[in-house]
Amino acid sequence: MGAANGIATTASLSLGGSAAANLDLNGFNQQLVGLTFGSGGAFNSNAFLGANTLTLTGNITTLSTGVHTVTG
Repeated sequence: MGAANGIATTASLSLGGSAAANLDLNGFNQQLVGLTFGSGGAFNSNAFLGANTLTLTGNITTLSTGVHTVTG
């Protein structure tokens, strides 16, 4: 994204809906409404926070049997 809150802060992000996916904050803070991993398949998803902050005003949801990680 290249900036703090590079994704709209009103967005709910979905990772791994049709393939493995990663979210990397790349040195920036981000606020989101929610974070959803998967869509029923067995795809793995990761959120890499580093030393940064991911603020969720909603929930983290898992919809698949894949392995999902949030690391900081």
